[in-house]
Amino acid sequence: MEQHEGPRKKPRVLVLEVQDRQKPDGPVIAQLLIERQESFKYYADGPLEEAGFELSYRMVGADVFPGNGRGEFRAGFSTFDNRVSVTQHGVWGHGFVTLDLPGLEGQRIGTYLMNEIVCWARQWPDADVNNIELLAAQARDRNTARRNRFYERFGFVFDYADSRHRAGMSRPLKVRDLKPVESWKENITEHLMFDFLARQQQFELRARAEAATLSRSVRELALEQRRAEAHPVWWAVKEVYEQRSSWIVAGVLLATVAVALHFSR
Repeated sequence: MEQHEGPRKKPRVLVLEVQDRQKPDGPVIAQLLIERQESFKYYADGPLEEAGFELSYRMVGADVFPGNGRGEFRAGFSTFDNRVSVTQHGVWGHGFVTLDLPGLEGQRIGTYLMNEIVCWARQWPDADVNNIELLAAQARDRNTARRNRFYERFGFVFDYADSRHRAGMSRPLKVRDLKPVESWKENITEHLMFDFLARQQQFELRARAEAATLSRSVRELALEQRRAEAHPVWWAVKEVYEQRSSWIVAGVLLATVAVALHFSR
């Protein structure tokens, strides 16, 4: 059976490393496991009937509350309707996307996921894009403008129901009018799973080596402390000698020279 691969096939599993958008050269603040799943349904005589796409995300290397830190972005296409949805598998229900990553709002993770959805949908440039419905219940203070701007950057134009733009419905548009947004590249990096695991192993080996060095230093300090407690006078003399050995040697040399000069007269 023919497999519809699409124009920008990526590995099924990737790891995202996220840096603070305000400090893109700073440390990594989050790591996410991204899994891509595509599904295809064909007519009995061969042509494509429907396609589905799902991006699952999950936080890794961090403690999250049960049910948080994971979720899915979905999309669908129907050749019968010549219609694409960028929010769910069904192409007629009005939808929206949500990102369940507490503490990582505004870090362009949603932009990355939606951009992948949009790029997948561009396989069918003449298809109609299903409407996105914005609900007033989603609007919270400054989050309202950010939510609206999120969709508008991808090419959606809304007819808003009120002056505060808390609710609205997107206008009809074609897939070819959707706009990829790649600002996520400023603070998000994709890694192949094998590369990520290899790098994590290197970090672990380095950490083990550093821990072994620290452990050895602690043992040596403990031994030195026991010696000091057992022979305090000898330990004090040894410490003075080690810290002032150059002065002691110089003093001995000077004394030797002085004695030699005295007896040479």
